[in-house]
Amino acid sequence: MYVLSLILKFYRQMNGILSPEEIAAAAAAEAATVEAVPAPQGEEVKEEAVIISDADPEKVVQPPRELSSYEKHQVFQEILHRFFESEYRFSGSSGSGGPAVTIKIHQVSETDTLAAAKSGWILLISRLLNRGQCEPDTPQFETIVKAKEILVSFILDSFKERIDLAVLWLHEEYFKHSWMLDIADSRDSYSRWFQDVLYGLQRPRNEQGEYALDHKDRIFTRFLMDSPDINFDFVFEVIDLYCNEPERMALGISTLRDIILYRPAVRARCVPMLFQLCRHKRIFSFSYNR
Repeated sequence: MYVLSLILKFYRQMNGILSPEEIAAAAAAEAATVEAVPAPQGEEVKEEAVIISDADPEKVVQPPRELSSYEKHQVFQEILHRFFESEYRFSGSSGSGGPAVTIKIHQVSETDTLAAAKSGWILLISRLLNRGQCEPDTPQFETIVKAKEILVSFILDSFKERIDLAVLWLHEEYFKHSWMLDIADSRDSYSRWFQDVLYGLQRPRNEQGEYALDHKDRIFTRFLMDSPDINFDFVFEVIDLYCNEPERMALGISTLRDIILYRPAVRARCVPMLFQLCRHKRIFSFSYNR
């Protein structure tokens, strides 16, 4: 109670009612009237001094506590999960379990506030993990790596609704490491996360054997077409896998055709694969040497 009394007296002093000497005397009098709480038997009473320095709030408030590396890691993950949990707000449903809708981020108008909000949400997440620099083998670096692993899992849980997030994040990853850091490091970092997403589409997501995409879903083609760089051996291994499976052969061949038409940088690698498919009836095994 005496702290509240001090605040009132400080307010009165600010309005010219009391002088600083009167406030100090009142503080001492109030502190003397505070009754000490008796300590349990067998325990020592610890006296704590109340520091008052001319009633200056900046001198009374204690500085923030320095967080440990583990605590920083936990706080960062909590921030990321809060971003993920807010996705339902852009789906038009009443709860977090409702289905999300696919909104093309390139068709945002001023009147479509829902699409604009989701575009900002996607942009914040994709840039949250790629802004700033930290050295490898440091706690900060490990925190970012773990956060990106969580993001990959989040994207694969509902890939059709989150493909815009996947593509924009991979573009941010590629841009950062291609233009801000060493180019050799860019392909190592970008290819790792691109490979994790691409391979994740080929693995069952649950015990029931459900995949992130249907065998005939052309979202797979769109993902490869929109990714910034696909000139990797593992990409053509996956396309080879599609072309050799009866259920996914049509999708694999159409994807190969679109890459030849619209991705000139890898056309020389795709044309021999397509020709070999056309000339041989048996399942082929293609060499991926550059």
